[in-house]
Amino acid sequence: FVPDPGKAKDMEQVRAKSLLKEFWTYLPPDHKPKSGKQMPTLPGLEEKPKRGRARKIKQPRSEALRIGFQYCWENEDHETIVAVADRIPDTILEEDETLFRFLDMARMMTGEE
Repeated sequence: FVPDPGKAKDMEQVRAKSLLKEFWTYLPPDHKPKSGKQMPTLPGLEEKPKRGRARKIKQPRSEALRIGFQYCWENEDHETIVAVADRIPDTILEEDETLFRFLDMARMMTGEE
């Protein structure tokens, strides 16, 4: 797939891909995706990104979180949403209603309410 710079849809796909790649760096190092799922094999994401240490992430990009939460929700990987949410400041979740809803639904699905 070669994106056409003149098409907004192609550019949005490229942007979403880079944001998803950044989202995977927010995972805790010991987290395994649900039921042995592998990280997505999207073009440009063939190699596994390096994951951060197990400490809190001070300033994650909310766009990357939204794309990643949406991807995980569509693939029914609710544990990953909860794992990443545990590493980001609560203020980010409180300020962004979309992220908060994804987390709330994921916690209900995993029984962590």
